[in-house]
Parts: sequence; C-alpha cells; structure tokens
Amino acid sequence: MKALNLPTLLYALAIGSLAWSRAAHSALSLLAIVLFFIQSPQPIRLGRLPYLRHLLAVLGLIAFSCLYADDFYLALDDIGGMWPIIHLFLAPFILQNKNMKAFTFIVVGAATLGGMFSIFQELGFISYKSKVSGNVATSDTWAFVDCLTYAIPVAFFVSLQGKKMYHKLFLLPVAIMIYSLWLTQQRANFVAAASCIVIVALLHNRSSKKMRAIVLATVVVAAALIGRYSNSGIGNLDNVFTDNFAEFIDPLRAAQYEIAFDAIEQSPVIGHGFGSYTTFQRDFISLNPESEKVLGHDAGIVRVHNNILHTLVSSGIIGVIIASCLFFKILGHLFKHLKSNNQAALLGISACAIHFITGLTDYPSYYSKRLAIFTIAIGFAYGALLSTEREALNNNHAPTLPNG
Repeated sequence: MKALNLPTLLYALAIGSLAWSRAAHSALSLLAIVLFFIQSPQPIRLGRLPYLRHLLAVLGLIAFSCLYADDFYLALDDIGGMWPIIHLFLAPFILQNKNMKAFTFIVVGAATLGGMFSIFQELGFISYKSKVSGNVATSDTWAFVDCLTYAIPVAFFVSLQGKKMYHKLFLLPVAIMIYSLWLTQQRANFVAAASCIVIVALLHNRSSKKMRAIVLATVVVAAALIGRYSNSGIGNLDNVFTDNFAEFIDPLRAAQYEIAFDAIEQSPVIGHGFGSYTTFQRDFISLNPESEKVLGHDAGIVRVHNNILHTLVSSGIIGVIIASCLFFKILGHLFKHLKSNNQAALLGISACAIHFITGLTDYPSYYSKRLAIFTIAIGFAYGALLSTEREALNNNHAPTLPNG
C-alpha cells in the first residue's frame, strides 16, 4: 500500500464507483490519465503491449464501419459508448503489480458496501428505491451488477490465498455480492459470477484438488436446486436447454434477433456500418406497427442485445473476426502468465469471461459503463504482468558482486 500512487487509486475507485454512480467512472478514470501524464517521467512504450496490433486493427475497423455507414452521425452515436477502449492503451502503464492489494481492497470494499445497501433495501432497513428495477444502489442496473460481478472473483481469489482468518473473511463479501446479484435477478451476471468462482477455483495456484471438488460440487448442487425449486428469472435458466427456450428469452430480444438476422443476411461479410441496426429496427416497426409494443419507441440509437449480433450487423463477419482476434490475443497472454503472476492472470481471465457471457444477452462492448469496467480490469491485469516482466528482466541484468 505504501507505493500506491494517485492515478492507481483513481482507477480503482472508477471501478468501485459503478456500484454507486453511473457516471463517476468517467471523471475518475480520465483524471487518473491526466495525473499520470503530469507525473510520469518516461514516455509510454506502446510496443510493450502484446495486443497492440490487434487493438489498432479494431480501431481501423471502427473507423471503416463509421465511414461505410449510410448515416455517419448515427454511426458516431453508435460508437459513442466505446470510448473506454482508450484504457487498453494507457491503463497497463499506470497500474502496477505492487498496487494489486490496494486495488483489491478498494474494489471489493466498494462493491460489498453496494451489495449490503441492496440487501438492506430488500429487508426494509433502507427506504431508498432506485428509479430502475431491482434493489440497486445507483440509477443504472448494469453499472451496479457489473461492479459486483467483477469484484466477486477478486474477493474469492484472496479467500483461497491462505488458511488465515484474514483470507477466509473474504468469503463474506463473496456471499454478500452473490446474494445481491440474486436480488437483482440479472441472469447473465449471476451466471458470469458463478462461472468466475469456478474459474478461480480451478486455476488458482494454491487451490487443492479437494477445494476444486468442493467448489464444483457446490455450484452444481446450487444450480440444480435453483432450477428445481426457484420460479424466478434465474431459476428458469434451465429452459435454455429445453423446448421452453421461448420462456428463457424475453420478447424484446426475440424481436431484435429476428431483425438482426434479416440484416445480416443482406450483407454478411462487411455489414451495414455502425448505426445501421437503428434504421433496420425503425423500418421493421414501420412495417409492423404492432411490434412497437415490444420494441418500444426510441428516438435515439438502438442496439441489439447481443454483442456478436450487433457486430455482425455493423461490421459483418470480418468485424467479428477482427474483434475476436483482439479478445483471444488478450486472453491467450493471460493464460501464459498463470504461473508467473496468478492473481493478475486470473483477474484478466475472469474479466474476459464476464464480458463474453454478459455479451450473449446484451451489448457491453458498446455501453461505456460496461466496457469501462472490462478495459480497466484488463489494464490492471496487464499492468501487473508488465511489472512482473520488467522485474524479471531487471533481475536477469542485475550486476553481480565479485567474491572477496
């Protein structure tokens, strides 16, 4: 904690703030970047980023898909939520391995307090009710649930670090945040959190075979009991594997997917450009006025509730391939460092798992709050990895003193 610098503190607070505010992350993260450039004595070496070429390819794709779009201004609105991609360039150089403990305390602390606030609402101890559905501490459900979802594997990792009471106490925040996610009934985030617990248990360098078996058994039994006895949104998740799939997916998404598939058929290779899905949905409502009851009337930008489908409509198969290459390049490098820096690697792997799973039913790559927490988490992970690599390099080149 002694080596903690202000930009790192602000970045960690940017993630934690999402449990309480929908907009504070923007100011905090951008302030962290400004302070870093003021304080940094050395230039940034972007060439050290293993995924740099893939990231530049994605930026090129975004530019092309904007210029190619029929409505350039609508395209700009569509990509407006993608600005946090900047964190993939800068965060790894701001955040360092020695600051992981501070990151853990700030993120887990803020998210746990948010979870407690949510539970107190449910129990009637707090009369505050958010403007959005569910027991959340902010005006944005997705910001709240994403903050808790990302914090769960961070806390669970520490709980497996040792047998001291200090480590085991981190199971309490995990339980609080899991229960809070249950109260919100956000299915994708609940599944993502459970998946991350399994991932951490399987890949943690101090996790025994017994612990892995216990975690796997607990998750399987819990899933079976929820599916059998809970008549909730999360409890109905098992319908995805049955003939009752229509009960699993809501009417809005079903209608959007139909529109998206029709659009993809017309231009599968390069798509129609950003902002085009909005036009397709408006045209669909014009031809089918009764669909407005399901799809609603939105004068602004509209996106498909599925990362892959929205990318296919906007940039086609080429766009999905380029974006996937960046995603798997980031993920692959994290797996390579599971032994050298287990905590950082698992932070990044968990972030990738959460972003992918939530992207199956929503569009986190195009929503600034959800993309910000992903790119900052990846930035923390890569910052720690780059620090580890730099320390190893310095040790290899350290001068040796002659004997005698």
